[in-house]
Amino acid sequence: MTTSRKKTTSTTRSSKSVYFYPDQDEVLLKAIAQAVDSGQVANFSELCKQALHQMLVVDQDAVEAELGEDDGGSPPASEPILWSHLQAQVNTLEAQVQRLQKDADDKKRLKRLEQDLKGLSQRVDHLAAPPQPEPDPKPTTRTLPEDPLLRRLAPLLEEF
Repeated sequence: MTTSRKKTTSTTRSSKSVYFYPDQDEVLLKAIAQAVDSGQVANFSELCKQALHQMLVVDQDAVEAELGEDDGGSPPASEPILWSHLQAQVNTLEAQVQRLQKDADDKKRLKRLEQDLKGLSQRVDHLAAPPQPEPDPKPTTRTLPEDPLLRRLAPLLEEF
């Protein structure tokens, strides 16, 4: 979420713009729509004013509630405000955790894909390489028979 500042008049009124990104601020957008639809606030502008007031303007009840210095009677009037502020922070943190988990899963998936790609590249390189020529077969040498008669006749047969 980003904000920009626009002044509509020089001294009496200023207008601010808030930009929401659907994929990053989805939880916040749903909470805003729910608050406006339920009638808790009249419009988005009022919701922003209330939220900013709760977050930035510290009243005495909020200070006492944080320090535990109330008189022990009824809970301070700012307790629902603090509760809603904490709930908004929890929602924001949950959204951040979900994004981080998705990023971690994406990194793991990318690492696996890189490993698969490397293996496939090696296989393609192996298949694309020219085949290695097979060594020439050794000529078979004839062994002379053990029989002495055949040993004497073998040279005569070779000359013939």
